Amino acid sequence: MGGATGFLFLTSAFQHRSVSVATAGTVLGETIGPALVGVIRLGDRPRGGDRAKGTGKPDR
Repeated sequence: MGGATGFLFLTSAFQHRSVSVATAGTVLGETIGPALVGVIRLGDRPRGGDRAKGTGKPDR
């Protein structure tokens, strides 16, 4: 249901705005919404440590 609703909003935005604006809104909505649910509702937190995965640097 969410995918169909998003598709309808995106096609509507394409008719009234530029492709860049419509796509940016879609990407932000698909990223920020689930992230907020994870942090607020599910209590997700970043892992400890100061190094990002995939940097090629060994852990201490």
